[in-house]
Amino acid sequence: YQQAEHKLSDAKSQLTTIDQQLSGLTQQREQSLADIERLKAEQAEQNQALESLRPQLIELTDKRDNYKRNEQPLQRAWHEAQNNLSR
Repeated sequence: YQQAEHKLSDAKSQLTTIDQQLSGLTQQREQSLADIERLKAEQAEQNQALESLRPQLIELTDKRDNYKRNEQPLQRAWHEAQNNLSR
């Protein structure tokens, strides 16, 4: 009888431990889900900011490309003008 009581006590102890572990895992899961939602919200915010900056990026890219396209002819013209002035 005492042996059965001892086994029952051990089983109850193990169940209590398992219950505590489950409780901890549930809390971790809830925290992880909250973190995921927070990260999704941050990502959406960053995507929105990126989209709002896209027109500026396109404009700056166009300006850079125009500058690159016009830089060589302007340099040539400037050197020619310098040469003409020094003659």
